[in-house]
Amino acid sequence: MRIGCVVIGLSIAAVLAAAPRVPYATYLGGNAGDSASQIASDSSGNYYVVSVTSSTNFPALPANQSFGADTDVVVSKFSAANVLVYSTVLAGNAADSCNSIVADTDGSVYLGCNTSSPNFPRPAGSVIGTAVTGTGVVKLNPSGVLVASAFLAAPASQGIAGITLDSGRNVWVTGNTAGFPNQTGAIQTGVAGDLDIFVAKFNSGLTQMTYFTYLGSSAADGGNRIAVDAAGNVYLSAFGGSPSFPTGTGKAFPGSGVFVAKLDPAANKLLYASYVSGGSGGFGFVVDGNDIWICGSVGPTFTTTADALQPASGGGTDTALVRLSAQDGTIRYASYFGGNGNEFANSMARDPDGNIIVFGNTTSTDLRTTPDAIRATLANPTSAFLYQVDAGGRLLFSTYLGGSTGFNFGISVALDKLGNPIVFGITAATDFPVSADAYQGQFGGGANDEYIARIELVGPADPYLELTAIQNAASFAGGAVAPGEIITIYPRNVGPAGLVTAALTPDRRIATLIGATRVLFDDVPSPMVYTINGQVSLVVPYSVQGKALTRVVVEYNGVKSRPFAVPVTAAAPGIFTALSGVGQAAALNENGSFNTAVNRATRGSILVFFLTGEGQTAPAGVDGRLNEFSRLEDFPAPVLKPVVTIGGQPAEILFSAGAPNYLAGLMQFNVRIPQGIQPGAAVPLTVTIGTTATPSGVTLAIQ
Repeated sequence: MRIGCVVIGLSIAAVLAAAPRVPYATYLGGNAGDSASQIASDSSGNYYVVSVTSSTNFPALPANQSFGADTDVVVSKFSAANVLVYSTVLAGNAADSCNSIVADTDGSVYLGCNTSSPNFPRPAGSVIGTAVTGTGVVKLNPSGVLVASAFLAAPASQGIAGITLDSGRNVWVTGNTAGFPNQTGAIQTGVAGDLDIFVAKFNSGLTQMTYFTYLGSSAADGGNRIAVDAAGNVYLSAFGGSPSFPTGTGKAFPGSGVFVAKLDPAANKLLYASYVSGGSGGFGFVVDGNDIWICGSVGPTFTTTADALQPASGGGTDTALVRLSAQDGTIRYASYFGGNGNEFANSMARDPDGNIIVFGNTTSTDLRTTPDAIRATLANPTSAFLYQVDAGGRLLFSTYLGGSTGFNFGISVALDKLGNPIVFGITAATDFPVSADAYQGQFGGGANDEYIARIELVGPADPYLELTAIQNAASFAGGAVAPGEIITIYPRNVGPAGLVTAALTPDRRIATLIGATRVLFDDVPSPMVYTINGQVSLVVPYSVQGKALTRVVVEYNGVKSRPFAVPVTAAAPGIFTALSGVGQAAALNENGSFNTAVNRATRGSILVFFLTGEGQTAPAGVDGRLNEFSRLEDFPAPVLKPVVTIGGQPAEILFSAGAPNYLAGLMQFNVRIPQGIQPGAAVPLTVTIGTTATPSGVTLAIQ
C-alpha cells in the first residue's frame, strides 16, 4: 500500500540567529527638496520609485533631461540587482506631481498624476476631453519612455491617490475632486460635498475612459487606495464620510474617519461602505481573497478586537491595523500598534506567506520591537518603522529604521520576488546607513533626500517554502489542515541529502526531530514521518483543534524559519490511493489481497481502505502515539461521524478508527460493500467526516 505524501505550500521566511539584513540602501536626491511618493515592483524583481523634486541636479538617466521651473516628477527604475535602469523626468513650467504608481506585467508603468503645467509632457492624441492641466494617468514603456496619457480636468482641489490594474490590464484610479466639468458619474452623478471620491477606469492604452463615478457625502471625502478582485469588484480605502454617506438604511457612519467601500462596476452599485475608525489614513490597503487589510492612525478611543496584538493605545496617535471581510465589510480584527509618541502608517504590503507588512514613521521611544530589529531605538526626532504580522495579527518582526542626525519618514513599501520589503522614504539624516554599493552614497543637500532600503527577511540560503498549496497526504487536495492530518512540505534549504525516516522514542512515540529537521505548530513539535532535502512529511499536532489559524515554523540544523499562519479546519478527509490521490483506492479485499481492476471485490464482502485528515478523535488523539491496543474501544475513532458511500449507496461501517500498529493520524475503515451497487472497474468511493467529504475521483473495483 502506498501511503503517499502531501504538499503544504507555505512561503516561510527564515529567522536567523543574526538580525534581518539590509543588503542594499542608498540615498536618492539632489541639492534641494526631494519628496518620495510611492514605490512599486514587478514580477522580475525590478522596482520603481516616483519622486517629486525641486532639485535641478536630481539623478536622471539619460543625463541630458530638462527640469521645469517648479516641482517636477522623476520616475526611476532599478533592476533586481539594484542597478539604475532609467530615471525619467516629467516636467512642465508649473507644479507637477505623481503620487501613485503600478507596474504592468510587461515592464510598463502607470502613474496617477496632477499637473498645473499646460506644457506637461503628454503624447498627442491620447488626452480625453479638452483638459490642458489637471488630473490623469501617464504610461511609460519598459524603457522609461512616455507613450500615453489621459487627463480629465483641473479644479484646484483634486488628485489621484490610488492606482491599480485589473486582470484585463485596465487601469483603475481613485482620488478626490471638487468636480470634473461635464463629467457625470454612474453611481452618483455629481459632487455631494466640498470634495468627493472619484473612481475611473481606463483601457491599457489610455485612449478611452470606460467607467467613472463620484461617491461622497455632504462632508469632504477622498479615495486613498484602490484594488480590483478577480470578479471585477472594486475596493476603496477612503477618508471622510459622515452620517450622510450613502451606506444604506441602518448603516450610517458615526462620524468622519477611515472607511472601506466595495463597488460592483458592472451593475453600478455601491455594495457596502464599512466605517473602520476615526482618525486618518487608509494609505495602507491590501485586498487578499476573503480579507481586506487597512491601516491608519487613531487616538485612544479606537475599538480593538479580543485578539488584538495591542489592545490599548500607547499614547498620542497610534497605528490602527484592521482586517475586514471582503464579502460584507465586517471587521474581523482590529489592533493598535504604537508607543508613547505618534505613529503614522503610510503603506502596507502582503508577502507571499500572507503576512502583512506595515511601514510608516514614529516619534515614540518605546515602540515595540523584536529581538532581531535592525535598529532597536528611536532615531531622534523621528524614525521610520516597519513591522510584520501574520494572518492572525501576531507580531513577527518590528524595527526602527533611519539615521540619527535628522528626521526619517517611512513613505511606501513594495516587495521583491521573495517577499522581502523594499522601502522608500524621506530623510534629513546625513548618516543614514547606506550600503557599500549604494547608487548614491552621500546626502545630496537641501532640506532632505529620499532613501531606498531593502530589508532581507528571506535570504537566498534561508529555509523557504513557496505559497502554492496545502494538500492532504492521501488526496493531494488543497485547503486548511486538520488535527492529526498527515502532510508533506517541500521547503528549500531544508533536509539532509539522504532520506531519514521516522524514529521511535524510548516511550514508543514517533520522534519530533529527525535528520536535524523538525516542524512546529504554535511551538508544538509535530511527529516526523521522514525528511530529505526539499521534502518533509509530518503529522499535524492535535493541539490545533478549535483554532482558526496555526503558526507553522520549520527548523533545520537549529535555524528556524519565520512563522506562517495556516488555516485550521475540523476535518479534511482524504482516501489513500494507489497513485496520486485519484483513481484506484489503496484497498484490501476480504482475503487480504489488493483490490485492483483484475482482482475485484465481490458485493457483500468486507473491504479495507485507509484515510487521513479525520480531525480530533475519541479517545483524544495523542501526537506520535502508535495504535497499539488490545481492546477495540481504545482505538481512536473520529469525533465527527463518518459516512461511507460506494457507488452512491451507503456502506455498512464495521470499523473506523486508528489503523492498528500505525501512527495516530492514519485511519482504517472496514466496510461491507452494498449488494445492490452496479459492478465495475471504477466504482466511486466517498467518505464524509462531519460535513466534509473526500474529494471525488477515488474508486474501487467491484465484481
